[in-house]
Amino acid sequence: MSQSFVYGLADYDEWESVVALPRDRLLELAWARYAVQFCRTWGEVKSTVSPAIYQELVESYLDEDSEEETEAGPLSDAPFGTPSGYDDGDWPGWPKQEMLEVIPQEIRDEYGEIQDTTLSGEYLHVPPEEMDDFVKDLRDLGISCERDDALVQAASGSSTARSWRNFFGVKDKPAGHPKPDTAGVTQVDCPSTASSRASTSRAYSARSKQ
Repeated sequence: MSQSFVYGLADYDEWESVVALPRDRLLELAWARYAVQFCRTWGEVKSTVSPAIYQELVESYLDEDSEEETEAGPLSDAPFGTPSGYDDGDWPGWPKQEMLEVIPQEIRDEYGEIQDTTLSGEYLHVPPEEMDDFVKDLRDLGISCERDDALVQAASGSSTARSWRNFFGVKDKPAGHPKPDTAGVTQVDCPSTASSRASTSRAYSARSKQ
């Protein structure tokens, strides 16, 4: 069974790089970033993010001295704030860094360059002009690839305001529970957003019913 990847261009400080990761992982990262931006309580976070992301938050960022926690984690109505590491870019995962683990080495060597940062470690940079050949070689290995710049940008945290508008269909922090309004959203400048908006809406609905 072939893997299902999503690829696209993410812009970081006015320069672009190709990102390609499994669809499920990009969705997980996108919803994690959405939760930080729009969720007000731990209950909203739990109904928005994946169980794995929620567990990361509980284990890594819960204040052990808080009066609003229980042995099972924070109370549902406890206020949720920006988790440690988010503003520094250390959480959630960085797609360009995670590409080092999932992109086959021969393709990394052919089209990418491993670069380093002062604090966050190494990452893979694939220039935009290499994208077509990069994706072709992934497909030749049996990896299904679909382009969705909006999902890639939302998962990467690049151009955040535009990412929320393109992918989640929101412009400002909504009142109450952060259910995204994707109906009638007009694509701005990304080539393929409809399928991922539908996927995330279904995923959100399924989590909300749990």
